[in-house]
Amino acid sequence: MQGAECGGHTPERIPRNAKKCVDCGSCCFGCSHKSKQTALSVVFEPIMLAQIKSEKESAENTEKKNRKQGKLYIIPDCKALDITTAINSRTGKKVATGVNAIVSVYEPHLGATAKRNLLATRNLQVRSKITVSSCGSVWTPALLLNSGFKHPKIGKYLTLHPVLGCGGLFPKDVVRILVFYGLPLPFNFLDVL
Repeated sequence: MQGAECGGHTPERIPRNAKKCVDCGSCCFGCSHKSKQTALSVVFEPIMLAQIKSEKESAENTEKKNRKQGKLYIIPDCKALDITTAINSRTGKKVATGVNAIVSVYEPHLGATAKRNLLATRNLQVRSKITVSSCGSVWTPALLLNSGFKHPKIGKYLTLHPVLGCGGLFPKDVVRILVFYGLPLPFNFLDVL
């Protein structure tokens, strides 16, 4: 920002999916301030915290203990093969009913760099009222197509985010720029186009 202003440009903040950002610059390592709105912070964490609260209340109240409640399970090393479907009798439309997956079981290992030895694989069938596919911009269309979903936009319109590195030399008396501090890509300026 300071470099753009020194060059006579008007920088604008790039819209980002973050709330109350403190500009610490550690975005790519995971937000330690819970500002970045990720699936973990927006979806999974609130559900899991609600589950823990519900389980504590159920332990105190035996009536609630008998009531069937939905739960969130996170299964590591699990690959979705296809989404199971059925025809909704009321609407006549295809609806998702769950997922067929394969779970890989590895030998325990120490350290992230150690090679993992595959011990076994197990088939997994999940039934659900709500099925969410969040495999990323490449694998979500692959999963949908593999599951027999048909729509002209599945697998189309993938937008890549190419980034061009840019640097500049400024006189020492003009400005002090700390390139290692702050957000990556926080501002842009379009007045030179």
